[in-house]
Amino acid sequence: MNIPVTYTAILPPRRRANLLTRQRLLDLLLDLMEHPLILVVAPPGYGKTYLLIDFARNSDFPVCWYTIDPHDHNLWQFLAHFIAAIQHRFPAFGSAAQSALQSTSQSNPAQMAKIIVNDIYESIQDHFALVLDDYHLVEGNDDIAAFIGAFVQRADEHCHLILSSRYQPSIQGLDLLVSRSQVGAVCLEDLAFRADEIQDLALQNYHQTIPSQIAEELHRESEGWITGLLLSVQDAWKGMPDRLRVARASGIGLYDYLARQFIDHQPAEIKEFLLRSSLLEEFDAEICEAVLGKTTYPYGTNWEELIQTIRKSNLFMLPVDDRITRYRYHNLLREFLQKQLEREKPEEKEPILRRLADYYVSQNEWEKAYDIYQEIKDFPAVVALIEQVGSRMIQGGRFRTLAEWLNRLPAEVLNSRPALLSL
Repeated sequence: MNIPVTYTAILPPRRRANLLTRQRLLDLLLDLMEHPLILVVAPPGYGKTYLLIDFARNSDFPVCWYTIDPHDHNLWQFLAHFIAAIQHRFPAFGSAAQSALQSTSQSNPAQMAKIIVNDIYESIQDHFALVLDDYHLVEGNDDIAAFIGAFVQRADEHCHLILSSRYQPSIQGLDLLVSRSQVGAVCLEDLAFRADEIQDLALQNYHQTIPSQIAEELHRESEGWITGLLLSVQDAWKGMPDRLRVARASGIGLYDYLARQFIDHQPAEIKEFLLRSSLLEEFDAEICEAVLGKTTYPYGTNWEELIQTIRKSNLFMLPVDDRITRYRYHNLLREFLQKQLEREKPEEKEPILRRLADYYVSQNEWEKAYDIYQEIKDFPAVVALIEQVGSRMIQGGRFRTLAEWLNRLPAEVLNSRPALLSL
């Protein structure tokens, strides 16, 4: 069974120069490496991913990386990336694991965990860590939870799994692991920026010296939520504590208040691009032309110039790989921008998503196209997609995904379409 792997998902994101190294957290993570499982849990915007990027770049031992995608909410897609992330750093690993994954008869998460653990034991001697970033995106999948639990319980002491999540993950056997002192944790209280770290960040990135009293007020009013602070107008931090208090007293959400400040200070062209491109998981000039293109910009635009303008003017567009060819928005900002688009330009959302789905089909990223059609509730498009790519999915060994799609179709639809019956 040939399961496609997104290469950029198994590379540690590029460390940006404006990332503040917080040595106390790096030391904490290093101390926790005596545990086979380390949980990094906090709400969005507290710097979980940035900390782990810094750890991956500064660690003395190898760090493998897997950025989980919403489309990985499938045990076999998840395992394909899990194996590839380790194999990317340790090429000798993976022969037995890949063979088991490609066997359509292999369906037991615990058995897969055993095979992967044995493969690691036989091919990797170094102590190493595997980061699973955005683990909350596969929360609720019992097979993945069972695999993680079985893997941690069986893994040798030289293997350490780091799970980054917005909330406490539901891992099978977690209580047992905790009782055996096999779990370490970095929590919100650890990740929250302290007053001195706010001062260090302002000095490093904005060449501003913030008095200790102002830094303490910022820390208290923001509760150390650094993304919220960074969304503010950076040359006006000294007045930020007062504005935060007003926002709280007015019943306005702290993030909404600060994000609106960020958006409202952008030129109209930039603001419109931010709103529209928030529907794209990743983007470059080619994707923008294919999806936004002349339909949205009838008089054309220089996509590369527009992207680089945004990249240079704020902290929330991140490169997805070391080659810096594609970008994505910080998850929290992307969520806000999408809500703003629905409020300000609701008529544009569905056409953009349809063109994005068409682009995914052209790139053979059929699962992403399928998810978009489901989101916009276009049932005929779902059926047409299955009929169009079903035979190629069979040729590529993507049996389970195709079977799931077919099983979700009503019986009367299956029985009325010979192409679906043949699949």
